[in-house]
Amino acid sequence: MRGSRQVSAGTRYPVEDSPGTFGLASPKCFKSRPEGFDSGLGYKPWWIAQHLVDKSTYSNVSMSRGLDNYLVDCAKRRGKEIGGLESVDEHVAVLGGLSERDGESLLIDALAHPKNGAAEFNRMHKAWLKGDTAALWAGDAQFRKAAPSIAARFVDERNVKWMPRIEAELKSGKPTAIVAGALHFSGPNSVIALLEKRGYKIEQL
Repeated sequence: MRGSRQVSAGTRYPVEDSPGTFGLASPKCFKSRPEGFDSGLGYKPWWIAQHLVDKSTYSNVSMSRGLDNYLVDCAKRRGKEIGGLESVDEHVAVLGGLSERDGESLLIDALAHPKNGAAEFNRMHKAWLKGDTAALWAGDAQFRKAAPSIAARFVDERNVKWMPRIEAELKSGKPTAIVAGALHFSGPNSVIALLEKRGYKIEQL
């Protein structure tokens, strides 16, 4: 992981072809430095967006209290089998394999959050509570338009890669819960749409 988060040796971010990006940032956009942070190293822009840009400026979201962690804890307490739709290496590669330009796009998007983050988060949260996948997909439209290749890399391409693993679980005959981010269940290339194309009947409860 350390290697995937660093810019190539001898290089610091921002690189020469992106001098204006950090001009978008003010000190309040950055949170306290995470454990192990070394200012002497160069960090990839996606890593800065994930770890140094302060999401708390627009919401009180707690990753540790997310639904996925809650379900994992429940499964562990009940002695249920737990597996991943992708390996750790595959998961890291989603971000670690981004080009510098695509990584910078993520950073710019993260730096823009303090301006409209609270309203956007509340809108998406309400859609999530209602199970409104159409609204969730529409809420991501601006990012898909601005960075279509990144959006596809994060959602559509992973959905396709997950299909063999999901189908294997469905065919096992064992009751199975598939847990993923809400956007993976939204849009024309969602997990739901891909399963329906394979003949499965999906019902939203």
